[in-house]
Amino acid sequence: KLIDTNRVDISSWTSDEKLIEALVKGQEIGPFIKYRIEQLEKRLSKYAYKKHLYGYMDKRGFYEEQTFDPILDYIKTKLSVNDYYIFLASLIRSREVFHVVFIKNDGDVDMKNVKVTFPAPLSAVTGNRFNNILSCRPATTLLHEVVIGTSDSTLSLPSFKKGEFLSLDIITRENEISKNELFTSYERDHLIDKTRAFTYFF
Repeated sequence: KLIDTNRVDISSWTSDEKLIEALVKGQEIGPFIKYRIEQLEKRLSKYAYKKHLYGYMDKRGFYEEQTFDPILDYIKTKLSVNDYYIFLASLIRSREVFHVVFIKNDGDVDMKNVKVTFPAPLSAVTGNRFNNILSCRPATTLLHEVVIGTSDSTLSLPSFKKGEFLSLDIITRENEISKNELFTSYERDHLIDKTRAFTYFF
């Protein structure tokens, strides 16, 4: 019996990227596609714009419902089910989210060899974190290095004295960075109060 090694295994955990790959190859994925469309539409609704007061342009990557929903409804009538599914996944995947991150040494001592790592947000479309950080640019005169990897971005500071601070402009694909996933490290000192060594907010 011959086994088709190019066939995509279809299951509840198969990523949208893989399902689209199957569609492009002509593989039938059955009524499962309608369920995925519903999931993607729900995800789009989470990106709905909520008005806040800002003194500058809002670049949070949200859509205004009253403007976007009629357009989406029109597109849905013009595309096949398969093409509409591909359109939704592509739209979500192309979303860019802008972050402004502030980091401060709020402890009682100077630090050195500081590293702050920002894991890339998990993509619902691809099912992974690869290449989901598009850029990471610090705004500071402090000596620093930024390394953008395939699934994270790391800021390194050889010296970070008490009271010093900096900001970073980070652009991610599809989703926001989770503050709970940040990882920090620095040269240990028994005088450092770890609960107050860093403060950061988005």
